[in-house]
Amino acid sequence: MNEINPQIPAEHDPIKRSTKTNLLGVTLLYLFVILLVFSRCLSYPLLDWDDNLHLTDNPYLNPVSFKGMWNIWSQPYEGLYIPLSYSFFAIEVYLTRLFGFQDHAVLAPYIFHAGSLLLHFINSLLIYRILNIIVNDTRAACLGGLLFVLHPLQVESVVWISETRGLLSNLFSIATIYFTLKYVKKSETSTPAQTGKTNFDLIIATMCFVLSMLAKPSSVTTPLIIGILISVFFAEHLKKLGRWILCWLMLALAFIFITRGEQSDLLFDSPLWARPLIFGDALAFYFQKLFIPTPLLMQYDKSIKLILNTSWIYWSWLIPCLIFLLACIPRQRRILLTSLAIFIAGLLPVLGLIPFSYQFISTVADRYVYLAMLGPALALAWLLRSHHKTVSLSLTYAALFLFAGLSFMQTAAWSNSRTLYQHCLAHNPHAFIASNNLGHLAFNNQKYDEALHHFKNAISVIPDDVGTNENLGTIYMELGRKDQALQYFNKVLKLDPKHAGAHFTLGVYYEAREDNKKAFNHYFQSLQSQPQNADALFGLGNLARKQKNYEEALRFYQLALKFNPDAPGIRETLGNLYLELGDMTNAQHQFDLSRKQGLLDPANEFNLGLMAAKNADLQKAIKHYESALQILDSTKKPDLHRQVIQELTFTYNMRGTTLQKKQDHEQAEYYFRLAMKTSPDFAPAYFNLGESLYRLGKTQAAISVLQTALTLVPPNSEPAIDIQKRIDLYQKK
Repeated sequence: MNEINPQIPAEHDPIKRSTKTNLLGVTLLYLFVILLVFSRCLSYPLLDWDDNLHLTDNPYLNPVSFKGMWNIWSQPYEGLYIPLSYSFFAIEVYLTRLFGFQDHAVLAPYIFHAGSLLLHFINSLLIYRILNIIVNDTRAACLGGLLFVLHPLQVESVVWISETRGLLSNLFSIATIYFTLKYVKKSETSTPAQTGKTNFDLIIATMCFVLSMLAKPSSVTTPLIIGILISVFFAEHLKKLGRWILCWLMLALAFIFITRGEQSDLLFDSPLWARPLIFGDALAFYFQKLFIPTPLLMQYDKSIKLILNTSWIYWSWLIPCLIFLLACIPRQRRILLTSLAIFIAGLLPVLGLIPFSYQFISTVADRYVYLAMLGPALALAWLLRSHHKTVSLSLTYAALFLFAGLSFMQTAAWSNSRTLYQHCLAHNPHAFIASNNLGHLAFNNQKYDEALHHFKNAISVIPDDVGTNENLGTIYMELGRKDQALQYFNKVLKLDPKHAGAHFTLGVYYEAREDNKKAFNHYFQSLQSQPQNADALFGLGNLARKQKNYEEALRFYQLALKFNPDAPGIRETLGNLYLELGDMTNAQHQFDLSRKQGLLDPANEFNLGLMAAKNADLQKAIKHYESALQILDSTKKPDLHRQVIQELTFTYNMRGTTLQKKQDHEQAEYYFRLAMKTSPDFAPAYFNLGESLYRLGKTQAAISVLQTALTLVPPNSEPAIDIQKRIDLYQKK
């Protein structure tokens, strides 16, 4: 007969009640600590370091739609296949639209920061549960989890919105570890009949692992971490779990193979002989920052080209070896070596054995350590489990307070783009990204000298960077230093002969110099590199129009609009071309569409006014003329300003005479006075106003206006004679 174990209801089980109480206490503590240290990031704006790329400039998220979601899941975006992360971003974008931020260029940063804090909070609780399963000591697990929560190396992952991708991926990686260990604990107490239920945890773990890779592929080493934990702490389960771990590793390899093909353009191929040295140098860096986490930067002076040209790389591997030897000395060497192995496994995808794109900038980054911090957290929890002495606890509390303070201060470095880059350059003057992005900030604010300084600093670090050479060329163009600009654009084409942007800019340059042949060649080359390049098509349309090849011009303009319907200027130019061809209907249609886009060009408004006047829609004509006058700078376009004033005056007067014929003299008076205000020397408005005033019984006012009109026309001219006759008539009556 099978023995039946009596089941104690949870509400009467003191152990379960204690566990729930402890979990509630840890939850509140972690929530308080995370908000205390990190919550000020809720007021921080989006950074121009990748945040715009992933959010405001992401066409699949603006607006959020089923089609956009399909594109996210069916193909990489910007060389990255991380559909789950972009789906998470889509939810956050939807929420920000829901709360009133409808402009695609404007998002609510606090929603994204709140999402990151929530993910870090959930991850921290899962880490606590994992540690508690292993060490079976609530206080030790809680303090180990606090190390994971508070270490300054975690700041970049928590406060940088773009790294929500890593937080989400790590959430599912940590969940994979947790559900695997949960299975182990359940299987130790379950009966054979309950085995199927415990296997359900492994199924959930498998699903979490797949989701982690769909959020960010760097989670592929999660099975290695699980294998280390099982083999050291639960060796009796290794045989059964080995099959699951092997299955997860095969899934990881398949995912690497597939996404590597999708993202091959991002890979930087470091020399094979150097990879072990890069591995050792990166580990040495992370060990240093683990114990001395200052200064922490968005970019370190460790580009792969730089470290390969230093002698330090041939010796830095000795530091990890020394740490390994030191870990072997104490009685607790088993747990120290295990924690060391977990730390390395968490970092393995980015230690340089396999090349990755960011190596071109730096072989190391704070955000790579997030999951690897499970190793140090486990070491601390295990050591405190067996050392509850006051000294050990005091040192732990002191270290955690110190880390909390450092993290709080490090969070301030991420308060905005300029602060972040300046903080980085203060410690690393060779930071390429910081210099380049500060250059962009200065350029956008039209501080061209400052932008030149930063771009030149960036190009001194990476002389062959295509984007920076293009930026320098663009600045010199803005400054009117064409010869220097041409040098940089020609260098861009030397580095990348198919660079669409450089070809387009040179096309504009040669078009301005009326060298249409060279302009055509560069526009055409730009179009070959990017067949849907609306700017290049627009340039080709302009060239065709100059050569009176209107049919070709129309074709190019229409193609440009097809590929970029919201491009400024194309509809205006197309409308003007229709005007030249005498197609008023299509011209007005294009001008109206341009106006709906919010592009109020004075020339367009003037043309719309002319067409409305031609169609006898005087009120609409007045509206467009007035709009043109409001946005027109008379100092820059005096001829257009004179034309608008003239047509507006005529139209006011014409509107007044129309109302006068309808015997609506009060409204007629209003428009005649507008005409007089717009052009004080326009005599017909005075003459017509005199008539309306007389009809309104204001004879003296009418005579006064007519006398003014008399001074505005040549003496003894036909208009002067007509005005005098009208004055004489009114005086007799």
